[in-house]
Amino acid sequence: MKITYLPDFPERPTNPARTNVRTGEIEINAKRWKQLRPETREYVLLHEIGHYKEKTFDEVAADRYALRHLALKKPYSLWDYYQSVYEVSYGNPERMAAAQYDTLKIAAENGSKEAKQLLYGYAAADGSEDQSNWIYYVLAILVLAVTVYIIKFKKHG
Repeated sequence: MKITYLPDFPERPTNPARTNVRTGEIEINAKRWKQLRPETREYVLLHEIGHYKEKTFDEVAADRYALRHLALKKPYSLWDYYQSVYEVSYGNPERMAAAQYDTLKIAAENGSKEAKQLLYGYAAADGSEDQSNWIYYVLAILVLAVTVYIIKFKKHG
């Protein structure tokens, strides 16, 4: 795979990278690239590789490829992945929902009680469980968000 740095992408200035799905050539928008956190740069490269390896234009599929290669490799990897998807997709609802679900699923599979409770909330929201637990779901999200914020604050504090 070849990586080429271009000064910017005038037609899509906020897009940090793009891939030729046929050849695997990745072009980096150097101007946008400089604005990204190191964790986000790693995610972007894996996301672009995902487009090529999976032969897809689907953004969620490329996100999931990146997640498979990032998940639990480093401390905060799930949180960094989620933040990276948000950063480059500008909060695209479809991508954010998929990223949230996927990270919760991995965390739950690795023993996080909070993640299991949040996944239960997803099931309730889908109608597959009793919907009377919606308030529990909202509270669990708040607790998780505050916990992650505290951890990040202590890390950078």
